[in-house]
Amino acid sequence: MTTILLLFGMIMIWMGDAYETEVYSDDTFTNQSIVKDANCEDMEVVMSIVDRVIVTIIRLEESSEGTFGVLLINGVLFCNTLEPADEENKVNVSSIPAQQYTCQLHNSPKHGRVFKVLNVPGRTNILFHSGAIAEHTLGCILLGSNISKLRGRRTLYNSGRTLSEFMHALAARDRFFLTIREAY
Repeated sequence: MTTILLLFGMIMIWMGDAYETEVYSDDTFTNQSIVKDANCEDMEVVMSIVDRVIVTIIRLEESSEGTFGVLLINGVLFCNTLEPADEENKVNVSSIPAQQYTCQLHNSPKHGRVFKVLNVPGRTNILFHSGAIAEHTLGCILLGSNISKLRGRRTLYNSGRTLSEFMHALAARDRFFLTIREAY
């Protein structure tokens, strides 16, 4: 996929057309254009666009059992998510605001090597980690392969394995960009 996107970007430059795309900076979302005359700087921009990992969480449903959604890596469905319900960003009880973030690899005393969501307004230590129900999170993002019922409650399944697969998928990275959107 990376090779195809890189070739597409190079073809657009070679054809003399302006190629516009949305690209992340550390804390903002901006537009950058690659102009028609290819040079070293243009190729660096193309490479940085192609080399970025963008994780998207689409929240699909919110209930007393939590906020359920899906996680995509570079637009490809990866797993299910569970967060607490929205309690207006209250510490330890609420999901975080739907917006764009940078995530950084982090060594958690409780969860080991996981990713931490940076610059959450009024919040710290928002992690991606394993867990089955909303009570297993203090505002963090839980990952699982599917959602089912256990003892009458909606639950994430295979959370530990899914977290390991997520960390493996991002093994070459120490950071990535996260977009959270709501579709309910």
